[in-house]
Amino acid sequence: MCESYGAYVKTEHSNFCFVNPIDVSIVVIDDIILILQQNRLRWYGHVLRKEDTDWVKKYMEYEVESTRPRGRPKRTWKEVVQKDCQARSLNKEDAMDRGRWKKLIKIG
Repeated sequence: MCESYGAYVKTEHSNFCFVNPIDVSIVVIDDIILILQQNRLRWYGHVLRKEDTDWVKKYMEYEVESTRPRGRPKRTWKEVVQKDCQARSLNKEDAMDRGRWKKLIKIG
């Protein structure tokens, strides 16, 4: 165990003992980012496997035709998911096999 001034973090793979509390926040933030990425990819795979006539799939591909406000455009959900897929070298064909997709997006 850690001394009274340290932080103790238990994960699936091992136990960590940090003397500096800043290290704990970095580990927790990284874990949260990975969990959010996994959840986005899980939903993305679910939608890709739906039929083409399903309203959720139709609106995922829908492009709004209007003018954007000035400044840098906001990042869309689709852009974030594409970046997640590139980071893990995933493509749409991988999502069609549910079991394989589940293994590919699993954390760790």
